[in-house]
Formats: sequence, C-alpha cells, structure tokens
Amino acid sequence: MTMHASARMLAFANNMKALWTGWEAANFAGTPGAQRRDRRRAVVDKAIQTVTSFMPTPNVVHVSLDAGVCGSFSWPGWRLRLNREYTSDADLPYGEFLEFCVTIYHESRHCEQFFRVAQGLAGGLIAFPDQSISSTIDHHRQTKGLGTVQERMKMFQDAAKKVDEAEKAAKLAPPKGAPARTAGLQASADMISKWLDIPSNVSTQASSNAKALFEAFEATTKPDWFMRKNIRLEVEEWMRECYKATLQGVGNWAQGDDAPFEFYKNQPTERDAHGIEDSVKELIENAIGVPESTGGNATRSDGVFAGL
Repeated sequence: MTMHASARMLAFANNMKALWTGWEAANFAGTPGAQRRDRRRAVVDKAIQTVTSFMPTPNVVHVSLDAGVCGSFSWPGWRLRLNREYTSDADLPYGEFLEFCVTIYHESRHCEQFFRVAQGLAGGLIAFPDQSISSTIDHHRQTKGLGTVQERMKMFQDAAKKVDEAEKAAKLAPPKGAPARTAGLQASADMISKWLDIPSNVSTQASSNAKALFEAFEATTKPDWFMRKNIRLEVEEWMRECYKATLQGVGNWAQGDDAPFEFYKNQPTERDAHGIEDSVKELIENAIGVPESTGGNATRSDGVFAGL
C-alpha cells in the first residue's frame, strides 16, 4: 500500500469528483454537517483518511492561511493544515478547486515520506548517515539509564547482534533485479521519533513488522518521477533531507510555484510530492471530464459541468 499506487490515486480522484459534483449544494450521501462548508470538509477529511489508511492519518485542521496557500504539513505534530477559505466558497473557480485537491495529496504524501523513512530505519534497510553503534548505545543509556550489570551486558549484546546481522546481510548478493542491501542498525522507535522529530505513535507504527512492510513498499511500481534507480535509494534521499532540518526549512522560505527561488522543487521530498500531484491532477480532470484549460475559471454552476 502506497500513495503512488494507481488504484489509490484513482480512488482519490473519484472522491474529488464526488466532492465537485455536490460542491454547490454540498449534499453528500451519509455526510452530516450543519453547514455546506462542514459537509465539504467532511468529504475532504474522509478522503485523506482513505489515502493514508496504511499509516497514522494526519490531524486535519481547516484554518485561515495566507491568500493562495492551500495547505501545509507539519511533521512534529503530524498535522495537515488546509485553507478554510476554499471549502467555504460555493463559487470557487474550478482551477482553484483542482489546486486545492492536488495540494491535499501533495501534503499527505509528505506524511508518507516521513513514515517510509521511519519504516526503513526501523527495519534496518536504511540507516541514519551519521549514527553509529556507539551513538545507539549512548542513546539507550540516556533514555533508559545504565541499569544493572546484566542489563548493560544485554544492551551491548543486542547492539552487537544488530551489527552482525547488518554486516551479514550486506555480504549477501541481492536477488536479481533487487536493490542493493544496505548495512545498517535497526533504529528503535524512540530513536526515530527523536531524530526525525515525529510523534512517537508514528514511529511506533512504522516499527511494527517494519522490514517486511518496507520491502513490500519497495516491490511496488517505481514512479517515473523518481530520480534514483530504485525505491530504497529514493527513500534514502528523503531521509537525508528530512534528517537535516536546515534543508527542510528551505522549503518554508522559498517554496511556491511563482516564487523567485524555485530550487526547493529540487529537494527530494518536494520533487516527489510535485510529481505525484501532477499525476493526481490529470486523474481528477479525467474523472470530472473537464480539463483546467477548458473550465479553469468556471464555477460549479457553469454549463461546462452540466454533465455531472
């Protein structure tokens, strides 16, 4: 299960078609809400829950944001903020609706990026670039104390076992066509939470059956917008960016399609999120049957959408 799976993207596109179909009246079967905007938001929230069902769903909040800003994701609080003005506007132009929809998917993809990094680290398939066995032991000492002599011996034995297993795996030839094995220590959930600055419930879920689930993720079809030769190497790129807060912070300063500094799009996580939103936008346009080039300035009540 992954957000770049064709079936998952198509399901989201169909949910957005249903949202636009009922946008003006905001009447959706089985969707309660005192006001039209509340029912629109309920449909959006459910769509996000569906596409993120394999990981902790972000806490979605509809708030006031700067004009033209559709939404943003904050990983320390696992919070997805969406601009409340879009779901409050019965006369929202179709082009802005599409931008709102793809932003939802773009920002939700950032959730998956952090989750996959955590999963790969927990499974020992990728490794923090500057963490060693000594830092692992030091982290254990700081968080759990020294303990008894027997507990300290077990701690060192467990750490040594992980090193042995990682080295053994690295020496094994990978199956034909499979990515090269990465020798690394399996990071504990609390280490991942601390070093990636994500909530503990996210790192805990990512650590459950991590190796098998990450390898299943690796076996999915590689998106054509990925720059590295396999999925694991692409996730390592995400990891290096997410792990270095200064790089991630560049996006807050320089992002925006019309910003004077577009280099943020070359950050691995942004390149991926933009790649997936382009695919999703095309699917939404196809589901509704109207490309943005034809109906971008039209509202839901305009004749171009009479067939919905």
